[in-house]
Amino acid sequence: MIIDAGLREGLEKGSKIDFYHFDYLGGNELIASGYIVKLGATKSMVKITKRYSKKRVEDGTLARGGLIRE
Repeated sequence: MIIDAGLREGLEKGSKIDFYHFDYLGGNELIASGYIVKLGATKSMVKITKRYSKKRVEDGTLARGGLIRE
């Protein structure tokens, strides 16, 4: 999965990314999670490791990220 965020937005390789379906009525449904495996200035490649819903991650899906600290 390629996302339109990268180094400019402060992401780092290994950052955890959660994908949400946003319904404009105040409800966010977590549909998948993964982590960044390849990072560029404005784009990143995310490997999806877990799915929580049958909904697809597609253009316009909301993504939120944070650094995994081990």
